[in-house]
Amino acid sequence: AFTEKGDSLDREAARRKTTIYLPNRTVPMFPSRLSTYLSSLVLEQVRPAFTIETTFDENYTLVDFKIVRTFIRVSRRLTYEAADRALVDEDPSLVRLHQIATRLHDSRNEAGAQTHRRPEIKVKINGGKINVLRIDVNTPSRLIVSELMILANQLTAENAVLQGIPVIYRTQESPDTEPPDVSGLPEVLQFELLRRTFKRSRLSLSPAPHTGLGLSAYTQMSSPIRRYADLVTQRQYAAALQGDAMPYDNEELLRILSDAETTEIEIRRLEQTSTTYWVLTYLSQEKVPEPLTAMVLDNQGTVELIDYLVRGKVQDSD
Repeated sequence: AFTEKGDSLDREAARRKTTIYLPNRTVPMFPSRLSTYLSSLVLEQVRPAFTIETTFDENYTLVDFKIVRTFIRVSRRLTYEAADRALVDEDPSLVRLHQIATRLHDSRNEAGAQTHRRPEIKVKINGGKINVLRIDVNTPSRLIVSELMILANQLTAENAVLQGIPVIYRTQESPDTEPPDVSGLPEVLQFELLRRTFKRSRLSLSPAPHTGLGLSAYTQMSSPIRRYADLVTQRQYAAALQGDAMPYDNEELLRILSDAETTEIEIRRLEQTSTTYWVLTYLSQEKVPEPLTAMVLDNQGTVELIDYLVRGKVQDSD
């Protein structure tokens, strides 16, 4: 709605490829007025959108969906904490969404998805003070957001396959070995043993299963403000819905795919390194000489600080 293929905004977004989130700053893919206001879900403001409209039966089984371009107006904004409190108070709309999300989660789990999610560490720096927050990603409100986002991207991919819309798919091959039985082990060891069986997800122009999500096809179009590949997928859909020619051919999509994969690896490493740096800085300022709980993960001396998800090597004193 705000930028077209080849204009100055698009060229710069294509160069940046993604928004970078660091503890001490955010480097947006688009200018902040666009990314945080004009194309963001601001309370009581009408905004252009893609809507994946879904129909569920009384057992919360998906029976129909359609994808349309719409205008929406957010009339209620909630933090995760406020949404969790509303769920405790049995807010009818949120309770129904949570029941749908739970059903979607269970269905993916039955299809072999790896739904085990660890806590996340968020570092915020305000006025020179470092704040380290441990986020529980398995709360009911976060389950709603994650499952409905996954559903939107899943249905977008499945519809692209049916309609022959060229898009960039995200795929993940099955592990070469059966996942180990991790029941009864500490959470950190459960994740570590399962992680070692995962294969890295990849981008492709051909639909293929995403084993980690338990889905037959998956794309990403839910974050066009912060991921360029999502914007490209939305443009392909917009053209299909309007009966126009596809703005990107396979050669262009392949180049965007290749750039996105390379950038994704670099940005993830940068964000992880930056977070680790600020967590360690926080610990050196606030927690020395307090004892910290750690767990040894392998016989090479890899340990993790349990409360901060920071890893390192134990040095042999001999």
